[in-house]
Amino acid sequence: MIQGSIKAKVVELPPAVAECLRSSARLASLIEELCNDPKFGRRLTSAGAFASLASFLCAIMRDEPLYKAARRLGISHERLYRIKRGLEADKLYQRVTVFVDLLSGPQNGR
Repeated sequence: MIQGSIKAKVVELPPAVAECLRSSARLASLIEELCNDPKFGRRLTSAGAFASLASFLCAIMRDEPLYKAARRLGISHERLYRIKRGLEADKLYQRVTVFVDLLSGPQNGR
């Protein structure tokens, strides 16, 4: 359940994404920070946009190409690329990828 500006929204995440978020409290705090960002937060107007953000972050944490992550999760790859373009437009993409690299550590070889 995510608290929106007017009412709470129920967000249904794919099981793999939910597990990824459960395993990393810092990743969940990054999502909260992005939701509260004045520019990027305006892009997250629906439960689907929030689910896309969570899926995007879990994909880059696994060092998985977005199109493969979308196929694995059973969602449209365009949803993940839209999040990436939004982060790039708001100049947050580099900061997010560095943060996720620090979270994922040396196991991904990034």
